[in-house]
Amino acid sequence: MGLPLSVVFLLAFTLFMFFFFFVMLMGDAEVFEGTPIGWLSDKLGDASDFMYSERFYLLIVRCCGERNAKRFNDAQEYVMHKPNPLLPGFYLFLVAGGFTIFVTQAFPHIPLRPEMPWGISSYHKPNAFIILAMCLFSFFMSAFRDPGRITGSNASEERTRYPYDGYIYEEKECSTCLVTRAARSKHCSVCDRCVSRFDHHCPWINNCVGLHNVRWFILFLLSHALICVYGGILLAYILIAIVKHEKLYDMFVRDPKLGVVRVSHSHAIRWTIQKNPPLVGLCFGLNAIGVVLFGFVLYHLWLAGTNVTTNESYKWKNLKRRSKRVAMQRAHEEGGRWQDHEEKVSNIYSKGFFTNLFEVLVLPPGVLR
Repeated sequence: MGLPLSVVFLLAFTLFMFFFFFVMLMGDAEVFEGTPIGWLSDKLGDASDFMYSERFYLLIVRCCGERNAKRFNDAQEYVMHKPNPLLPGFYLFLVAGGFTIFVTQAFPHIPLRPEMPWGISSYHKPNAFIILAMCLFSFFMSAFRDPGRITGSNASEERTRYPYDGYIYEEKECSTCLVTRAARSKHCSVCDRCVSRFDHHCPWINNCVGLHNVRWFILFLLSHALICVYGGILLAYILIAIVKHEKLYDMFVRDPKLGVVRVSHSHAIRWTIQKNPPLVGLCFGLNAIGVVLFGFVLYHLWLAGTNVTTNESYKWKNLKRRSKRVAMQRAHEEGGRWQDHEEKVSNIYSKGFFTNLFEVLVLPPGVLR
């Protein structure tokens, strides 16, 4: 007897979400050039560009009228390109709603026969609140801490923090802030400010991620990955404990083809889904979200370990692609392998994986001078 359709759907959805975010995060890596993953990444980028194109605007005009298209355009501009509280508010709603559902659905089963090897102990209740507190603390630290704004009063001091590498950073003025840009800084078009060691603008915290709050942002991702996976695994154990508490495997059922048979894993799964649908749905949902969030955590830890920001990762990819094109052209004209003609560039800010991690996650920003 196969798995229930609902379980198959949830498993498929989990795998799809993992694959989708993997393509979003890693699809434009050089190793995936010319592969289906690279192709999918390019198509997702094209779809994103289309959403902001004149063709898309004209399509909305044709379908909904010019007035509604203008409203959509204004709403899109506000949501995507202006500081706003929409996603932080939605985040708080998700956390409050999700944790409330978890408490109302899971806590009645805690503790459950803790004296048994498969039992659920009572310490999981305070654990849930501790991790929730860590989630909210890291959110507020990420959202409300100055990421490292550069102004006229501190611009000269910020320029001493990192040297210009001559590849992706050269000394030039920000035409908006009218200050000389420090190396590794960038002007955020959403917040309308220059930020030291700019990583990216995160709409979930309605703030830039920069020198002063990048460690809190990584903790923000990690704490939410932990609470999702912890909750998902705990729910799985609760469901198993319920089955064992009910002594389901000691029972018999009537099978249309085989007659009276002992309860199998398939029967137990079906019974669990029918009797505890909120717990099953929450279990799969939390684990799926947790896997995605851990992907983001690993990505940002890799960036920290290589001492590269999200913004710089795109700059380096573009630089290496241009360098490869030039090398291939020279190899075509002069002969030899294109690798022999490629200009070798390196990240002068990297000091070794663990030293980089210490600098990004531990070392106070004021020391980096």
